[in-house]
Amino acid sequence: MDVVILVFTVFVVGNKLVLSSLFLLRKNNSLPVKVLAIILLLPACTALSNFFMYKKLYDLVWYVQLQFVAILAMGPLTYFYIQMMLGEKVKIDLYTLAHFIPSFAAFYLLPYHYSLPQAQQKLFVDNFYGDQVWYVYWSNLILGFQYLTYAIVSAVKVHKTEKIILQFYSSESFVKIKFLKEFLYLNLILSLVALPTSVIMGNEWSDLIIVPVCMVIYTFYIYYQSMNTGAIFDKTQYNSYLENIAPMKIYREERYLHSRMSEKEVEDCFAEIEEYFAAQQPWLDSELKLTHVSKELQLSAHKVSEVINRKAGLNFNEFVNNYRLEYAKSLLENDLNKSMKMEHVGLDSGFNTKSNFDKIFKEKTGLTPSEYRKLHEISSKIRATG
Repeated sequence: MDVVILVFTVFVVGNKLVLSSLFLLRKNNSLPVKVLAIILLLPACTALSNFFMYKKLYDLVWYVQLQFVAILAMGPLTYFYIQMMLGEKVKIDLYTLAHFIPSFAAFYLLPYHYSLPQAQQKLFVDNFYGDQVWYVYWSNLILGFQYLTYAIVSAVKVHKTEKIILQFYSSESFVKIKFLKEFLYLNLILSLVALPTSVIMGNEWSDLIIVPVCMVIYTFYIYYQSMNTGAIFDKTQYNSYLENIAPMKIYREERYLHSRMSEKEVEDCFAEIEEYFAAQQPWLDSELKLTHVSKELQLSAHKVSEVINRKAGLNFNEFVNNYRLEYAKSLLENDLNKSMKMEHVGLDSGFNTKSNFDKIFKEKTGLTPSEYRKLHEISSKIRATG
């Protein structure tokens, strides 16, 4: 049993040290990547602390308090990481530091522990995986619920931003919303596994094997997905990313609840937008953004978004995808394109991936692109023989 736990602990700590270092030591690193690296590294404190307690290393009891400090810092760090990835500025001021008060306050356990007689200190270590000391039990509950609170608030923020994205971008992949959702959902799942497991079981199997295994899977997946989705920036890339998602901030501040545009102005602007789309076919650009259209038409992005909403009843993403869909249909209906692969039909129509093309086509027509092509071929043969 000791060998298994030692191997698990070394693997978990080593895994977190290596992967977080790959993020933390990048050249010209951006702040969000540094914060993500720290988030991935902090649970290593928990793994080491639990191992020291299991081995009854009496002189290293202080590490239990460091574990509490580290975990209480994960919630605020996760929240601020999400803010930075959504283009919100995070200043190091009293408000920001206030979020870390529970983390700093966790040090109160250290003087409390060392104020106890030596016999009681030894008893604390001996019973850590037996009859847990009352403040360890309640500390586990506080740690879990504190992190869950920050994760849920962060998830709500991402969900609201996801709706705003569709007003400005023709593809959700432009803002790293998918990665952020997976990051938060995995954190929530890990918390929901770790909290009841640690509190209810409270033994070496839960703290030294079950939870660490979940941590390793989580760390590898986050590392892979962050690299795969392009969510790792250097400073230059991050600044460019912030510039591109800046219109979302304006949208949050300037909703058109009290629009001053007359119906005549709305109709004229919408006619101008339709004329531009018909002549220039901007939807063929898979990374088309509202700011591109507004710049070409010399209108504010706010006004273009409002006009599309009021006249078409659609957000920008839906409006653009309707054009892409009609263009894809024309390609599928053209007999000259019979040998054209479905992936190329989608990409040539402006969709950024085949899966996105298939999903939207099915939602709008009730058919897959392949089924639509076959149905058109059958209809053409019937008309030809009829």
